[in-house]
Amino acid sequence: MCGLTGFHLRDGGTTSDAVTIQSMSQAQSHRGPDDAGHAAIDCRSGSIEPLEGNGATSFRTSADLFFGFRRLSILDLSLNGHQPMASPDGQVLLMLNGEIYNAFDFVPELESEGYRFRGKSDTEVVLNLYLVHGLEGMLSRLNGMFSIAIYDSRLGRLFLARDRFGIKPLYILENERFFAFSSELKSFGYLPGFRFSLDQKELSEFLMFRHNRDRTLLEDIRQLPPGMVLSYDPSTGDSRSTTYQTEASTNAIESPEQFAVCLERAIEAQLISDVPLGCQLSGGVDSSLVTHFAAQRAGADMNTVSVVFADERFSEETHIDYVEQTLGVRGHRFQLSPEYYIQRLDAATWHLEQPISHPNTIGVMLLSERAREFVTVLLSGEGADELLAGYSRFLALLHPWGKSLLSRLRGVRGSRFQELLAYRDPAWRAVTATLVSRASVARRVYPALDESAAIEPRLDLYRATAGSPLERQRRYEMATYLPDLLLRQDKMSMAASIENRVPYLDNPLVNAAFTIDREQLMGRGPNGPHGKLILKRICEKVFGRDFTYRKKQGFGIPLRQFMARSSFQNELHDRILPGIEKRGVFAVEVLRRTARNIKAAEWADIELLWTMVAFESWAQQFLDADFQSGIDRTSGA
Repeated sequence: MCGLTGFHLRDGGTTSDAVTIQSMSQAQSHRGPDDAGHAAIDCRSGSIEPLEGNGATSFRTSADLFFGFRRLSILDLSLNGHQPMASPDGQVLLMLNGEIYNAFDFVPELESEGYRFRGKSDTEVVLNLYLVHGLEGMLSRLNGMFSIAIYDSRLGRLFLARDRFGIKPLYILENERFFAFSSELKSFGYLPGFRFSLDQKELSEFLMFRHNRDRTLLEDIRQLPPGMVLSYDPSTGDSRSTTYQTEASTNAIESPEQFAVCLERAIEAQLISDVPLGCQLSGGVDSSLVTHFAAQRAGADMNTVSVVFADERFSEETHIDYVEQTLGVRGHRFQLSPEYYIQRLDAATWHLEQPISHPNTIGVMLLSERAREFVTVLLSGEGADELLAGYSRFLALLHPWGKSLLSRLRGVRGSRFQELLAYRDPAWRAVTATLVSRASVARRVYPALDESAAIEPRLDLYRATAGSPLERQRRYEMATYLPDLLLRQDKMSMAASIENRVPYLDNPLVNAAFTIDREQLMGRGPNGPHGKLILKRICEKVFGRDFTYRKKQGFGIPLRQFMARSSFQNELHDRILPGIEKRGVFAVEVLRRTARNIKAAEWADIELLWTMVAFESWAQQFLDADFQSGIDRTSGA
């Protein structure tokens, strides 16, 4: 797991200065503490020059395109895995952030084509796959998590690609002076003369969903969507993005036993590592099964890491106990205290690079920081709920006019008749199922909110998705809700130089999952209707009925209790609320009333206040900061 970055000078200029690309990659040193590499490319001649010498601050010749890389060594710890990595003839330069689990399956074929390998890194395999099969042929073969940058001097093109589900981030900046890309957008802050500025057009979607799907809250910066490849022509400055296809051959899944075999294979493939590896264990079905299959391979050497709470209402410690004892693994638990939560809010925001959407993000940061004492790679259960219909909102597909409708109507602060009219549209039901704040609530702090601008692009995406209602809902949530969860996992784990892997998003496993009949995913269990039923039937055989079919708890945070503490209140009234008022974007008085009455406030108002706290923490660190002042912000986070 690593961090990549780069930029092209779009104004026709060139430079031999190496400080800018070094600063951009240094901003991601936490993603890659083991090695750093930089290169300059003259797009006119196609020449590629690596930066030589640890103390060098300039290249020998001027160039207009620059690559920078930070490496966390997981496979092949030697310098044979150094990046940026050039082809033997020096005409192609590649950077890969991620892991390719099937990379070494292609080595015999590539060797038969005459390619000889210097080392044992998956990056070298991917580079050779590109040389043999081209971009589309390479991408179609990859099973893993990745963001990739390739400059091919033979074509005069820069290519950027992101994995199918968005497990690894990749940001794009385009303005008049620069075309830039990066695993973390903070690197853009070191581009000469560039400052981050708020894109108010994106505030409506942010307020209602607490994240932006492909855009960001920053002018000129977006994410490359999952499963996309971008082609950039340095000679014209033109770029275009297209989807790519992965090899999709699979056998239909007709039983839990067949799906268990697919899951076991996915986990086995992701156990490859030359450094210590463990599992992120929450005590829920998804992570417990990952731990079970991983422990079957690693035995007593398997480490697990978990976050617990002093408040038993939020802690799954008894279930974590049970899994550890059943499997005989070595468990490590870390208690998330209110003090840690409050003290690390800004640090978590700095690494997430957007307002914290999920309050449990800070818990993932704690887990990653402490896990680094024991492992460098963690397997998690992320993705199972979206893939296998695990959320309660999926059950509403079976009976949309029952409890689901009543629950929606109870939460309405405006016209219930209008809500009922909108509810008739299945696309609207699917999209608004993941709302954090309704428009009527968000307008209390942002009267200019545009509900249509926030929802219509998501409605278009849902309506363009094919399949049965259940399949459409799953694919829609994997395209919208899941990438934000994956971003949280990536940023918080990489903040501690931890690689996080997600076996439920293994390509063959996902392909197989979409052959499962609805009755295998949703149906009655021992105590009522359940989603993710096929996985629970596997879990039941390992951990028993009571463990498997208990009420889903999730990774909840005692947010009201944390926000009521005097230390949090001091932060609110001394820094956050005055900052919001001074910024002049949001109305602050309604937030002050909620802050003064935390213990009795409605949950919708608590959610809105948290959204504003998260926004202001982010704004102070990105909108108000001077990245080029010489201050090393990475050390303060």
